Amino acid sequence: MQQAFVLQRWDYQESSLLLELFTQQQGRIRVIAKGAKRPKNPWRALLQPFQLLEVELRGRHDLKTLSNAEAAAKPLSLRGERLFSAFYLTELLQRLLPMQAAAEELFVEYQQALQLLQSSADNNSQYELVLRRFEWQLLSLSGLAFDWQTDINSGANLSGDGYYLFVPGQGFCQANVDVHNVDVHSDLSTQHFLATDIQAIAVFNINTPARLQVFKRLMRLALSPYLGSQPLRSRALFRQRKPHSQTGTETGES
Repeated sequence: MQQAFVLQRWDYQESSLLLELFTQQQGRIRVIAKGAKRPKNPWRALLQPFQLLEVELRGRHDLKTLSNAEAAAKPLSLRGERLFSAFYLTELLQRLLPMQAAAEELFVEYQQALQLLQSSADNNSQYELVLRRFEWQLLSLSGLAFDWQTDINSGANLSGDGYYLFVPGQGFCQANVDVHNVDVHSDLSTQHFLATDIQAIAVFNINTPARLQVFKRLMRLALSPYLGSQPLRSRALFRQRKPHSQTGTETGES
């Protein structure tokens, strides 16, 4: 038996389900749950996203068969923005983590993030702190981390009073423009960061709403090369839930 979460489920034949699981030992895998759609089968209600499970699998091929499944904890109570935030975390996993890649540390991070979402206060800042931390852990544990302290061109430490350009997939380099004279809505401006913000975020010193927004902007840039061309479904859910004018500050708009 090993712990697992259901990331996604589809109908399979008349009475079964095809599941994508995130397992503690094997990472993301596809599994057939035979008979799970039958009305009297306890798996019908159990095999839901965000429910921590104990599962037993059989089969030697890529597509396994579920032979046993039990609840490993009480169901999480995730509604509204908490639920959409949890869907966002799941989508990030599916975009960045390859199938059948063992990721035990990432499994723990995902489980903790879901628990923190459930216990977070009812405000965007609390949700966003959980999401930003998971985004960085996902990059780090996937081998996609960047250096927060060193200029990628010169090798020098970041200067405490300078501006730096963030290059997705690489890191920071000293800016060669006067950022104060750049349109704040331009692409050039959004890729520039103060060294003081970079150094604070590196140690998770997120003590103001403004710095939280900087962290959000940075993580969005850092994730962009790995998310593919398809838009995230969780972002669409946020847009549907909130007025259009507020979408830029949505929790899932990372």
